[in-house]
Amino acid sequence: MVDVEILDIEVVDIERLDIEILDNWTLVPVLEIILSLEIGLVYFDIYSALNLLLLSISRHFSVGRRNPTISLSISRFVPDFVFSLQIRKTPKSSPPSQAMEFLEAKEVQVGIGVAIVAVVATAAYLYTSKKSKVGSIDPENFKEFKLVKRTQLSHNVAKFRFELPTPTSVLGLPIGQHISCRGKDSQGEEVIKPYTPTTLDTDVGYFELVIKMYPLGRMSHYFRELREGDYMAVRGPKGRFKYQPGEVRAFGMLAGGSGITPMFQVARAILENPKDNTQVHLIYANVTYEDILLKEELEGLEAKYPGRFHVYYVLNQPPEEWTGGVGFVSKEMIQAHCPAPAPDIKILRCGPPPMNKAMAGHLDALGYSAEMQFQF
Repeated sequence: MVDVEILDIEVVDIERLDIEILDNWTLVPVLEIILSLEIGLVYFDIYSALNLLLLSISRHFSVGRRNPTISLSISRFVPDFVFSLQIRKTPKSSPPSQAMEFLEAKEVQVGIGVAIVAVVATAAYLYTSKKSKVGSIDPENFKEFKLVKRTQLSHNVAKFRFELPTPTSVLGLPIGQHISCRGKDSQGEEVIKPYTPTTLDTDVGYFELVIKMYPLGRMSHYFRELREGDYMAVRGPKGRFKYQPGEVRAFGMLAGGSGITPMFQVARAILENPKDNTQVHLIYANVTYEDILLKEELEGLEAKYPGRFHVYYVLNQPPEEWTGGVGFVSKEMIQAHCPAPAPDIKILRCGPPPMNKAMAGHLDALGYSAEMQFQF
């Protein structure tokens, strides 16, 4: 049995369903269905199901001693599957009689009917399953989620993994939006603060937060004290950012410190979608090298998508032999590492308030209109 990740399934298009009688009397029906995946993890023995489909078609297409040659190819594209089924039946060298041709045409129709019923039934089952997949969070009410893993990344940064209600549950957070987390500060007073998960809805059964904990931060105190097995109250989704794949040619991203989390989430969603060709150019500023969050993950995206994802690091206090930017993000850095002003680009910014204010001034001076800018 093969475990296949199915993340929402929807029949997008039946590309081709036809019968061609070629010069060599080969019958070639081709059925190709593209399935979009957006819901949780489903363990589905897809190979067994398709083998049964092939066996059924094979029986319907067999006429006398002329056995069909049936080939099946399954290509995995995240988040898509493409099923391509070809059935070829080549008779002997002599052309078939009209009666045989008529019978074979009927066999082809029957075979195609079997293929359609089997594939559509499977798609319908999965599509119905999708309808029951709803997000695990509520925009109005807080819900509690259990911390199942805490990974300390540095002296003041940790990754927190929270369990969703079931192994196939999704958080239900649109790209670029955030959640509100509720905790208590050192005085026992309630604190609510927004955070952006680094996971997407393609990560089922859990969500993760990468948190930098500041000495005097009220919510930082809560996260410092949070232990595996504890529960945290979450509400959402929240946020003004809305994204449709391909809506811009390129994104420029200006991030500072923990402001990297929404940028990482958006970049990952874009890059992991094979139908989205958007370019992503990120300038990421920190004080020291040790302050860089998600560096391993960012380098992984750069390595996997070298032509589409570009990162330029800027440090205020760089180590020796540093080859990135030094100081604060300047207009010159933006000109060199972000897409130029154009109607089909957008610059996102997220960082400390002084940085956001400075970046807005730089962008205005460089000719980026208000429509080309968005601040998280």
